[in-house]
Amino acid sequence: MKTSHKLTNYVFYFKAWSRKPYAIFRSMGFIIHIGVLLASCSLISYPIQAQNYNNDTITISADTLPEVQIVSSEPASIMELTSVPVINTEPQTTSAQHTGEIAASLPGISVRQRGIHGIQGDISMRGSSPEQVQILLNGIPMNDPQTGHHNLNLPIPLISISTVQKHSPITGQLLGTNAFSGSLNFINLISQHNTLKIHVAGGQHSLFDASASADVITGKSKHHMAIFHSSSNGHSDNTDFNQSTAYMHNNLYLTSKLSADIQLGFTKNAFGAHGFYSDKYPTQYEKTKTELLSASINKTGKININASVYFRQHSDRFELFRESIYGFSNGYYINGKDTAKYVEGIYEPWNYYSGHNFHKTRVSGYRLFAFSRTEFGKIKTGIHHSHELILSNMLGKPRFVDEQENIRYTHQAIRDHINADMSWQSPEFAGLIASIAGMMHFTKTYGTQYYGGARLEHSLKNNINIWTGINQNMRLPSFTDLYYNGPSNIGNPDLLPEQATNVEAGFYGKFGNVALHNQLFYQMGKNMIDWVKDSSDAIFTTRNYTQLISTGNEFSFEANVNKRSLIFPWIVAIRGNYTWIHKHKPKTDMISAYAMDYLKHQAAFSMSHQVPETNFQIFWEFTFNSRNGTYTKENRECAYEPWSRTDIRFSYKFNNLLVYISAYNLFNNKIRDFGNITLPGRWIKSGIRFTLTD
Repeated sequence: MKTSHKLTNYVFYFKAWSRKPYAIFRSMGFIIHIGVLLASCSLISYPIQAQNYNNDTITISADTLPEVQIVSSEPASIMELTSVPVINTEPQTTSAQHTGEIAASLPGISVRQRGIHGIQGDISMRGSSPEQVQILLNGIPMNDPQTGHHNLNLPIPLISISTVQKHSPITGQLLGTNAFSGSLNFINLISQHNTLKIHVAGGQHSLFDASASADVITGKSKHHMAIFHSSSNGHSDNTDFNQSTAYMHNNLYLTSKLSADIQLGFTKNAFGAHGFYSDKYPTQYEKTKTELLSASINKTGKININASVYFRQHSDRFELFRESIYGFSNGYYINGKDTAKYVEGIYEPWNYYSGHNFHKTRVSGYRLFAFSRTEFGKIKTGIHHSHELILSNMLGKPRFVDEQENIRYTHQAIRDHINADMSWQSPEFAGLIASIAGMMHFTKTYGTQYYGGARLEHSLKNNINIWTGINQNMRLPSFTDLYYNGPSNIGNPDLLPEQATNVEAGFYGKFGNVALHNQLFYQMGKNMIDWVKDSSDAIFTTRNYTQLISTGNEFSFEANVNKRSLIFPWIVAIRGNYTWIHKHKPKTDMISAYAMDYLKHQAAFSMSHQVPETNFQIFWEFTFNSRNGTYTKENRECAYEPWSRTDIRFSYKFNNLLVYISAYNLFNNKIRDFGNITLPGRWIKSGIRFTLTD
């Protein structure tokens, strides 16, 4: 998009994973940032024109990825640019099979999977639980209040994702209450040109994968539409899946200073969940559905205003005994002569499986954000109201029966929470910038709470920056934490919100074609929520831990090799990261289900190759995980064993057509990342990707 005003002072280029020269965002001078994790959730990424807090115009073209051009009217803080790791999703730069999996390439991010191809994955940042990571889609909150297990059920296909941004609690500003350990923003960038993309693939286990997207330019508006479908018979019994997604994104430019952004999305998954949530009852099955509608208005001028409204609905049908295996007959679920029971050999009425679990969550909200620059500094203020509702046959408080789509909802829970924030940043003086910020969070249940923080940045040279910071944040309990009651888990409606103080120190350096990034972090959590039990007890209950301390380090590097290099003529780009985490809690005899179950060591290394003078490319990625914690197998606790995995992709490009063959887990290693669930061994697939741009 071309703007009505001219910005010519500074031009930066970021070229990720291409053979083009690599340049990086730069910052000048000595910078101090005092900020906080503000819960107005104003980290908004507008696909074509985004106003950052310095009133800079960011113009990004998806069709030129992996190159991103940023035109700025003044130098931006390095903390708002280079300290935010960004990855792109071009097929030659990732082995991801699904939208949620793409984030696993970022340092400190773990996508812990019960099944690949996006069947069910829990996203973690710095050893957190899935509830402690804020998920955004083009800046719109996507966290599910029922459980973090649903946060990656994003109503957008992988073909539509252009980039993924990661913010830590320190580098992120104006994030939401769910950004306890950080935030991930999945971004769709509509092309500047009419574009058509088609992707079709197939492979082992009757895998079928197809998607298509179109970017259409019509006058002062831009439109993106995409569809996706994937299915498989599964790599073992009861691991089949079927997924479908539709997504639409519209940019409307009403005047030179007024624009609108609209998103609609829908996705549904149905999958055999063999042993996903209980080793005792392995024949589980689940269906989920997510719907999204959001609209935003962006006004620029002396006062910049962002206003948005959104609605997200998620439905979950969980079958502890899969109905296609245990058919319903005469009031019982029966598989041949085997009647579904919680305990074999007991024939009391309470012991028979009586029916499936049904949940429907609705999250709606509005946000208003304003920014103004004066001679006395920059002022930002925002307010965010969120309304959360769950209808269920087991979660929440008993209520009158509400039948929808032949489902009897007998329980309900509702909560509203409001965040208001304000920050002030001083004008630059002798390379010094200071800002103060504060946030108020209010819920009827927990009352009013206040948070604050600070950060400091120093630019040693044009290409070396260091920073440090501290802030406070919080997380509300999920509805599952509060209300779930099952054969092996009991919730706690009296839980308090989690609270944390985060401290971070970071380094970023650019040395020729090599970029280095390192962050040390420390988190002291209070009232930490976890499912725990005594060693002699079979039932887990939710409780607030008094304190949980997490420390660790994230290191990453990336290098682009000049295509004329004589030493490495085949290598295009190299990327790697390593994360170390340690957690400490007060000594106790209680067994923890989640808090002490985290990745101690995580390493990833990837490399892109191109045969000289050809269009033949090779991409491979190696991953190593070593997890702290145990899982239950045959009524005994077993420690997780470290595992590694190598994925590889060979591709050849014919003009607009890309042909590839890939292998997941090339060496067929045994991987157990979640409970007693073994992930697939080697899984080979091939496909074609067609791109046409006018």
